[in-house]
Amino acid sequence: MPFTEHLRELRDRLVVAIAAVFVGTIACFFFSEQLLWFLAQPLLDVLPEGQKTLQFTGLPEVFIVYIKVALVGGITLSMPVLVDQFWRFISPALYAKERRLGLPVLLSMTFFFLLGLGFAYTISPFMFQFFSSFQNEYLRADFRVGEFFTFYLRFLIVFGVTFELPVLVLALAWLGVVTPDQLAKYRRHVFVLIFVSAAVLTPPDVITQIAVGIPLCILFELSILTCRIVVRRTKDEAPDASAQQPLPSVPREPKTHQAEHQEK
Repeated sequence: MPFTEHLRELRDRLVVAIAAVFVGTIACFFFSEQLLWFLAQPLLDVLPEGQKTLQFTGLPEVFIVYIKVALVGGITLSMPVLVDQFWRFISPALYAKERRLGLPVLLSMTFFFLLGLGFAYTISPFMFQFFSSFQNEYLRADFRVGEFFTFYLRFLIVFGVTFELPVLVLALAWLGVVTPDQLAKYRRHVFVLIFVSAAVLTPPDVITQIAVGIPLCILFELSILTCRIVVRRTKDEAPDASAQQPLPSVPREPKTHQAEHQEK
């Protein structure tokens, strides 16, 4: 395809993706209040009695928070469409064997993104407990709803994207970019990188950092195991070229009269 055709194809895919996010956001906006309090529940549970509220000081602050919550919900609902449009854009450049990854990648990316969101929501009470533990008789924890959801939604999305690690590793192994032996060789480097990232993404709380780092390490080990299975199955399914294609026959040159006399 010419370069302009690629740009036109990219434009069409982006239009479909943006339309899917827009429709999902509009649908979630009608339930934005319920979604807001569902997301705020881990924080409200750790606050003492009499403080189980969120504050707002600006007139449009709550409305903007509703829009943010609806947008994240729309992105989550439209995740299968987003992954599908991305795959449709790059699939024409792939071989037939590589296109077989389409449906598994689509389902796996959606599953692990939702798994990351659920995991972040599960460990968030520990994080909120750490932040609220600084209050005393001189300090009172009154959280603004805008600041809280700006931080919390970023926290959820980061974990949703981070949990795509197994899908990325498996796709790279299927395409032959990396091998299970290479992944195992640099295991310690990846573990260090994971715990450094956990220290950056989470509050300075050792328990929360460990709760984030250990599942990511487990996911990486599962990625290596899955890669070994996929690579082994790919080798088993590969046809034996030497068995299917006969060796080319070398034509014999006709013997001359002198050669026949020498053989005699």
